[in-house]
Amino acid sequence: MITDTVSSQVYTNRPMSGRSYRRLPMDENAIHEAGHAVVATLLHLKVSYSRMPSLNIRGGTVVERMPDANPPCFVRLRDGTLRQSTEDEAEDASRKARRWDIRNQIICLGAGPGAQQILFPERSWVVCWESNHLDGDQGRIEALLLEHSPDSTREMRDALKYELVSRAAELVIRNFGAIYSVAKALEEIRYLSGPEIKWLVENSRVKTK
Repeated sequence: MITDTVSSQVYTNRPMSGRSYRRLPMDENAIHEAGHAVVATLLHLKVSYSRMPSLNIRGGTVVERMPDANPPCFVRLRDGTLRQSTEDEAEDASRKARRWDIRNQIICLGAGPGAQQILFPERSWVVCWESNHLDGDQGRIEALLLEHSPDSTREMRDALKYELVSRAAELVIRNFGAIYSVAKALEEIRYLSGPEIKWLVENSRVKTK
């Protein structure tokens, strides 16, 4: 079993802006997936869809990863002109962009269980993080941490996780109104496309401070 004391510390030490929402009925899967979807949208990641689980279909939010290709880029010289990058420069730029994408993916993964924990504080972290199987949020975060820093120590990865889950917590708390709106839509129609989620985020009138 994967434990997650790092993420637990992040949310335990923060004010819970979801208190006013706790009186309202809400499906845990809906708020969990809405957390993923809204934060991914705010980070300008491409969300394919978010859906609720049904009898034969597992629920989830699909956020696309950055491709591995190294497209040509341009380098600005001191005189202000541009030249096409060398293969090494293009590879270096692509590597940095992929690392940035991994960081945003981890933030997105941390937002789902974070939103769930805010609305359902009585739930354990084992439940919210699905830490009893490796294809849950916590297992995917661990895999991404290794992809981001393959030569790092456990302590270094925990420090990076704390930084990124802290960022997820900030986004969840500041945008809980939008998360709640998306969750209610998911409860009602069970499936939202990326453009529909973006529209709901941009037009949510429920704001949390």
